[in-house]
Amino acid sequence: MATQELGVRASDDSYTSTARRSYNGGQATKLEVGRIGRDTRVTYLKFTVGKLGSGASVAGAQLRLVTDGRALPGTLTLARVADTKWTEKTVTA
Repeated sequence: MATQELGVRASDDSYTSTARRSYNGGQATKLEVGRIGRDTRVTYLKFTVGKLGSGASVAGAQLRLVTDGRALPGTLTLARVADTKWTEKTVTA
């Protein structure tokens, strides 16, 4: 079976802030992640991938994140969010 690569961009992206619980960073030009003082900022990315063709399977996935040149805050943790109804305009802490 032939291998096929598929590039998918995030359909929604946003970040939240524990210091400003109702804040929604969906309109921000940059996503923020990490701790600043007592504030923890969490970034959310949503990907919408169409159905696979008959007999097709996923062999792997890669996520590429581009930074603005600043160091990342230690280790990044990726987690699946069970509720997929959030949007970049509605997610809050």
